[in-house]
Amino acid sequence: MYNENGDNMKKGFTLAELLGVTVLLALVCALAYPVLFGIFEEKKGKIDESKRKLITSSAINYVKSNLNDYPFKEGQNACIFLKTLVDNNLIGYEVEEDLYDRIIQINMNVNNKYTADILEKGKTCTSYGTTVYQVNTCTKDASTYRYNLKDYRMLYYVGGVLVKQTDLINGENDSDLSSFKIQANNYEKLNNTLKYHDGISTQMNKGESYFKMRVEFDMKVFNGFNEVELQALQNAPIFLNTASSSLENVCS
Repeated sequence: MYNENGDNMKKGFTLAELLGVTVLLALVCALAYPVLFGIFEEKKGKIDESKRKLITSSAINYVKSNLNDYPFKEGQNACIFLKTLVDNNLIGYEVEEDLYDRIIQINMNVNNKYTADILEKGKTCTSYGTTVYQVNTCTKDASTYRYNLKDYRMLYYVGGVLVKQTDLINGENDSDLSSFKIQANNYEKLNNTLKYHDGISTQMNKGESYFKMRVEFDMKVFNGFNEVELQALQNAPIFLNTASSSLENVCS
């Protein structure tokens, strides 16, 4: 609309109109957020079908290649953690850490045919037809400016009794290679000391700026550490409670 002088009389938004639009947008966001958040949360921890097929086929191949570690027979199951496949570089993509403790249950059917399924979080896996494992996991960090250490622990319970503990220890160098090598050597000495202990099996792999160590305790056989082992543990203490000189069996 124009006035008698030909000037444009069109006005901008009033303060009330701007406030009204702002309130309306806020209401839309408030209504949409729970829906969108729910979708994101639902997808979190999910494994899509293509990745599920890759994981299950990798688990079957791993078990078939390590039958001494998984002595199951026709009609029985074997249980393997997704973290085990990641550690052995059998997954061709980066796996979220919150999926590490997911269990893959492999079944040997008639004529030695294998099938596998990824169990939902919190589900138990019947292994070899005799044992039900319930697993708790936790991660401990010991980081400095020189190097990083991480201990990923798995605790296996049967009927509320701890029967096995597995520690997967990773060390990575940040900047000071000489300090890191000292720590890596400490863990190598620990590995060489513990591997002769009944109820403990160990495995060590190290390079110029990393090391990986796996320590598995059979709690039905393991009966504590001797003085030499305690000294080695104090030099590489990430999975030992140095105050009580015992394994830390509670994830915290």
